[in-house]
Amino acid sequence: MGVQTTMCRFALYLGPPIRLAALFDRPEHGLVRQAQHSYEGKEEVNPDGWGVAWYVPHLVGVPALYKDVTPAWQCDALLALAHDMRSRCILAHVRAASPGLGVSQLNCHPFTWGGLTFMHNGAVEDFERLKPAFWAHLSPRARKQIKGSTDSEHLFALFTDRYLDSTVRAPLERLTDAMRRTLADLDMVRHWCRSREPSFLNLAASDGRRAVVTRTTLGDADTPRSLYLRTGLRTAHDPDDPERIAPFVVVASEPLEIEHPWRPIQPGHLVSVEAGRRVRIETVRHIQAKRTVA
Repeated sequence: MGVQTTMCRFALYLGPPIRLAALFDRPEHGLVRQAQHSYEGKEEVNPDGWGVAWYVPHLVGVPALYKDVTPAWQCDALLALAHDMRSRCILAHVRAASPGLGVSQLNCHPFTWGGLTFMHNGAVEDFERLKPAFWAHLSPRARKQIKGSTDSEHLFALFTDRYLDSTVRAPLERLTDAMRRTLADLDMVRHWCRSREPSFLNLAASDGRRAVVTRTTLGDADTPRSLYLRTGLRTAHDPDDPERIAPFVVVASEPLEIEHPWRPIQPGHLVSVEAGRRVRIETVRHIQAKRTVA
């Protein structure tokens, strides 16, 4: 099976409250524009739906979620929602479906479970062949969590298992530990099944106050999907409070605007964002599977 050309584009924001539109349509290269014309993806167009998860205080840490299969640039509901809702933590995604995977609301990102949110840019290549072995790694609870057919939602189910059984108590380190162990388990499944196809794994997870985002691959591949970081002390694109000074962080597949500096994240690295919006960048350092299969 050849390498798929699935792409998708996403953006994650942590900071003072901003409107969802600050990620979708207010910047000149927001996600609505990236859905129509991506600069750095394997495909130019991401027409297969969109989704956004955001955290608000009155929901007690449980994210709100809205998804639609309409292309982002054609969806009136997106524009209405984006200009109405505000949040301190937003995960937004526009989708290009992997070959063979349906265009449905269930398959749109982000995915949520409890207080966790997750999204993916890339693909677990050869996933249909890997799925039985992957499924065996999931708890009964995690299997029931899966509603759609994407490799991404299966990864999230595995991530929630690793998050729940983690012995790490510090909240950010628990997210990071779960992410690394998810990658390690997937790597093990790939080697058990003798998969030679690379997997592209730009993954983002958040608990509403903190986040971890990876830019990495498993297997032989040229380069992971693109990923950029922007930090600052002023909220962006918020006309209600344009002078407010406070730290914020955006991690996105592509820069959302040209006039601000964006830092490219190097392959094989993980970005972690603390509750105070301090950022740490380090190598993924997942535990490599033992390559002893004959």
